Amino acid sequence: MKRSIKIIVSLVAALLAAGIVAYVLYGKRVDEWRQVAHKELKETLHESAEKVNFEHSHYLKTDSIENDSLVNVIVQTEKEENVYPHFILKGGQNVEEASPLRTIHSVLYMEGLLSVDSLEKSWNIRLSENLFPGKGFLRMSVSGAADSVMNSRDGTPAALARADSLTYYTMGYADEIKVTGWVSLVPWLAYAVGDWLWIISLTVLVGGLCMLWLERGVVIAKLRKRFSLIERVPVRVVSDSHVHHYELEDGTFFDREQRTLQNGERTTVLSVQNTLLLVALIEAEGNALSMAELFNELWPDGSGNDEKLRKAVGRLRKELCKVSSYTIENELGIYRLKLVDYPAPEAENA
Repeated sequence: MKRSIKIIVSLVAALLAAGIVAYVLYGKRVDEWRQVAHKELKETLHESAEKVNFEHSHYLKTDSIENDSLVNVIVQTEKEENVYPHFILKGGQNVEEASPLRTIHSVLYMEGLLSVDSLEKSWNIRLSENLFPGKGFLRMSVSGAADSVMNSRDGTPAALARADSLTYYTMGYADEIKVTGWVSLVPWLAYAVGDWLWIISLTVLVGGLCMLWLERGVVIAKLRKRFSLIERVPVRVVSDSHVHHYELEDGTFFDREQRTLQNGERTTVLSVQNTLLLVALIEAEGNALSMAELFNELWPDGSGNDEKLRKAVGRLRKELCKVSSYTIENELGIYRLKLVDYPAPEAENA
């Protein structure tokens, strides 16, 4: 496999692993940020009623009629007294439990003091204080009103289409005012610093391990060359039959167990037959063997012939040319492993 292909495979594996981890972490962070937005929306709506309760000189009281199914909310100001009839809320999604605060929301809307834009602005201020990585949008629906649905100024249909629906709360009595929140997150800002460290570290680790696995033959050869006792031979018979590594005169390293030839950054892997042929020539006297001797080495069953030998020698010559300055020459029927005078050409890793 060429080195460029190995690099591409390693990058794909690293990005795939990082993508899986990023997806899992993103889902976790989105849930956490949605909880923050959910909490701050409720606090925003609660605050809108609480401020009015203390800042405006309204006096509120409620009178129940018809078996508590309907209440008259009486608002007394310095100038006049107004009565607002409301059905009692039966659901459990109201932002307020206290009757006076529920009443304030209804009265604020009827008096034109409850604005979806002001609520959204207050909500986003609270979100920014919590370092929220995005923006919130609001929609207000009022039961029975002529214009019953109002989006905030920023909550255009296009913006809401890109956002995720978060939750809704009701205000006042009888679900008459419903506020729905949306949040739009910036994906890369949703992650914590630790998440990015995990993603980057995993990308490097998986990519490195994948490349190490694909280049294992080269790595093992380099480690053996560095830490093993290797006999340096200028293409001659190795006296110790247990030694299976050779270093040729031009610096080419041959590992007969891994069937690898390496010279600097250039590496190639030999076939089993080419390995047998190269070992036979290296260990032969004068690094030369006759055709009959090669037939016996490569085809001990007697199936060898001139054509098979010629093709085998040609394949080995091609592999040697990729990494070394050696070639195989035929001298009157004697095949010899020989160091040529010119340097080996640059070649891509095989």
